[in-house]
Amino acid sequence: MRDNAIIRLLDSGPVWYLPGASDGARSLGDEQAISALQQFTSERRTPPIVALPGSEVVLHTIGVSPAERKHLDKSLPFRLEEELAEDVTSLHFSHCPLNDTQQAVALTRRQNMTLWQQQLAALPAARQWIAEPLLLPWQPGEWTLLLEQDKALVRTGACRGFVVEKALLPVFLASAVDEVSDSAVDPSQASSHSTLPHAVIVYSQDHEGEQSLLPSVLLQRAQWRNGDFSTAMLLADANDSLPNLLQGDYAPRLPLLAWWRQWRAVAALLLLAIVLQLAATFSDFRALSVQNQALLAQIENRFRHVFPSGVMQDAEIQLRRKLESLRGGPSSTGFTSLLYVVGKAIALQPGARVSSINYNERLGDMRLNLVADDFESIESIRQAMISVGLDAVMESSNARSGGVQARLRIRLASQA
Repeated sequence: MRDNAIIRLLDSGPVWYLPGASDGARSLGDEQAISALQQFTSERRTPPIVALPGSEVVLHTIGVSPAERKHLDKSLPFRLEEELAEDVTSLHFSHCPLNDTQQAVALTRRQNMTLWQQQLAALPAARQWIAEPLLLPWQPGEWTLLLEQDKALVRTGACRGFVVEKALLPVFLASAVDEVSDSAVDPSQASSHSTLPHAVIVYSQDHEGEQSLLPSVLLQRAQWRNGDFSTAMLLADANDSLPNLLQGDYAPRLPLLAWWRQWRAVAALLLLAIVLQLAATFSDFRALSVQNQALLAQIENRFRHVFPSGVMQDAEIQLRRKLESLRGGPSSTGFTSLLYVVGKAIALQPGARVSSINYNERLGDMRLNLVADDFESIESIRQAMISVGLDAVMESSNARSGGVQARLRIRLASQA
């Protein structure tokens, strides 16, 4: 709080107090004064705190269980309804925890909130609206009084205090003393503020003339100090346990409209860039899709040249397997490898020749019609095939003019 400017709503108009200064209030009645406050808050990067007129804000302290705390926003008006003379629907409530079992409560009329919003519209936005008495310095076991020209601010607890005309102060202080005395007699009414203070701190400009405003029981505990509201603020500590009336319907809203006006040109350009990028991407996608369909058609066309029938699952793998089966060499498999080995075996017998070949790709075997000079030559060829790992079976043989013709069934020995 010592680092925040304090805006105070007086009958004569809004004023502000520079933190750490004791030169009193500074008017906010013209644009130059408002600019000075705006410059201060901008340099410090700390929003101001608004001190609401204490005569228009009622302060309470209530006990709350952990289960009740979850629904306090809705139940709070009805808990205090019997203590209030006005319809709770016309009032605005705020609260904050003091400890695990107590809540500080501040309430005011909704029409006051609307009026204060109008009065503060041209000033830097504040995040806290606090009742005047709660901005006075306070410690447990003390009461704090600030006596001004025509009114008095009194703080008697963490969330207890009031503002009255100075002429009525004796009556209100006497009532506060009586309330403490009644609590002492009836323990059921006792609370954390139900004892007389051991010290009453009084800020005043006229000690002698204003002593009569204090009841004797408080006067003998009084500690008089020279100063005004700004002087008292020098000793006030920052405290988050104060009911901030900027809650609920009056909580600060993000300035979305102002942001939109500031950034709408940039947003429009960004949106245009995104639309153009999406259009270009979609155009590329359409072109690539057409190319992909054309490539798929070409692939299927080439596949059908090799496999006129059958299902095309993975054309590349299927064609690679086919190529491997057709690739020559002793280490390859399929028709070419089988033909390679058979050809070497036949070449060992001069005069032997092949009359026909029938190859079954599904079974991986070959039917070979072979012509040789005699039966021994055919048997030599068959044994040569067996010696290199083939399974060669003679299915038939017959003599013919000029030699012998035999039919062999040949496959790899691992497939036999």
